[in-house]
Amino acid sequence: MKKQEAQPFVSLEKFRENEKADRYREKALTLFALEQELEEGPKIFFWSPLFAQICLPHRKVNGTIWEVESQKYALRISSGFELPYGCFPRLLLSYITTQIIKTDSPIISLGKNQNQFFEMLGLEKDGRTIRRFNQQALNLFRSMIEIEIKPEAGISDSNRRRGNLFDWIHISDRCVFWENIEATHKKTWLGELQVSSKFFDFVKSKGGIPFNFHRYASLTKSSMAMDLYIWLPYRLFILQQQRHYSVSLQFPLLQKQFDPNSSLSVRDFKIKFLNCLSMVMPHYTDFYDNVKLSEDGKHLVLTKPKKSVEAILKKDDE
Repeated sequence: MKKQEAQPFVSLEKFRENEKADRYREKALTLFALEQELEEGPKIFFWSPLFAQICLPHRKVNGTIWEVESQKYALRISSGFELPYGCFPRLLLSYITTQIIKTDSPIISLGKNQNQFFEMLGLEKDGRTIRRFNQQALNLFRSMIEIEIKPEAGISDSNRRRGNLFDWIHISDRCVFWENIEATHKKTWLGELQVSSKFFDFVKSKGGIPFNFHRYASLTKSSMAMDLYIWLPYRLFILQQQRHYSVSLQFPLLQKQFDPNSSLSVRDFKIKFLNCLSMVMPHYTDFYDNVKLSEDGKHLVLTKPKKSVEAILKKDDE
C-alpha cells in the first residue's frame, strides 16, 4: 500500500476552529478523563482549555497589568498589587479547576491542615516554599482576570452579533487560607475556599483538559514546561479533529502566546522553548513523531497522531 503523503502545512493565521465543535471536544475529553479516574484512581487533574492557550506570567512583572493573546483569545490580568507568576499559581489554579469539575461545587476543600494541602499539591513543607506559595496565592486571588474573545473565534453574543466579547472574572473574594483567632492569638486553617460564581460557571462551561498531575508537578522548575505539558496534547487533540494533516506554528507567534513582553530575541526564545519542550517530550513518547522543526528551523510543525490522543492520555495515567 502506498504511504499517504503529508498534506501542505497550514499556517497558524489560517487555522480556524468552530467554537461549538471546540466545546463539544472539550466536554468529551473531560468526560473521558472522569470515566478513567473511576477505573484508575485519583491521578487525573484538569486544566481550563482557555488557559492552555494563553498563559500566566513566568516571572515577576514590573507593573500591574499582564497581557497575552492567542489566535482566538486574549487574557489580561490586572491587580493593584503584585501579579501572580511562576509555578505556584498554576498548581493552585489546576487544583481549584479540578475540584470544581470533580465535585460540581464552588466550595473547594483545602484539606484538614496546610501540610495535607501541600501534600496534595506535591509541594515541600519548608518555610521558604510556604511563604512563596502563600504570596502567590494572595497575588492570584487579588487579581482580576479579563478574557477577550476575538471575532476569529466564531462566537456571537445573545443578539447574534459578531465582535470582540469580554468577560471579567475574580477567582475568589477571600485572599487567605488562615483565620486569626484574637482570643488565643493563633491562626486556624480554614480548610475550604469558596470560588466566585462567575469563575465556577466559567470552568463548568468550558470543561477541562485531563493530565497526570504527578508528572505536571515534576516540571515546577520551569513554568513554561508546565504550560507546554498541558498545551501539547490539547493542541494535537484539536488537530486530530481537523481535516488538516498538520499545522505549522511560527516561533514569533509562539513567543507572543507563551512569553509575551519578554526581552528575549526570537532566536533565544526558540532555544528556550525547545529546551522546555525537551523536558516535556519524555512524558509523551507517543508524540515523538508528531512534533518536528521545519527544514528551515523557523516553524514548529505538529502532525496528526495516528493513535487517539485520548488513548495516549489513558496510557499516560496508567
